[in-house]
Amino acid sequence: MGKLLLNSVMIWFLVVHPTFAMPFNQNPWPNAAKDYWISQNSVPAKVTQAVRKDLSQRTKIASSQLKVQNAQPMTWPDGCLGLAKPDEFCTQMLVPGWQVTLTHQQHTWTYRTDSQGQNIRLAAPH
Repeated sequence: MGKLLLNSVMIWFLVVHPTFAMPFNQNPWPNAAKDYWISQNSVPAKVTQAVRKDLSQRTKIASSQLKVQNAQPMTWPDGCLGLAKPDEFCTQMLVPGWQVTLTHQQHTWTYRTDSQGQNIRLAAPH
């Protein structure tokens, strides 16, 4: 019985415990694993299309002129992707998705999306 309990504690500490200390918007993968994950599961085209379309409508810059500078998988703390507006109610669940950075000339914009690009939010422009 004691050996089983010790094994259970060791498994919890090694596998589950490290994820509890991680901020919600930080990826749980070390760089090499994250790079492998991205190369094997690159950002879906519908995600980049959605953020380009939204930014094009906001800025009147042709979507073809907007370049994806960076896209990385993220886990957001809620249905508002961590960007709730005042008095907005958000579902309280972890939402897997993407952080996508777009550029045009000297301008940079960062978007947060869900995994399919159906829920997108523009973070403060840089």
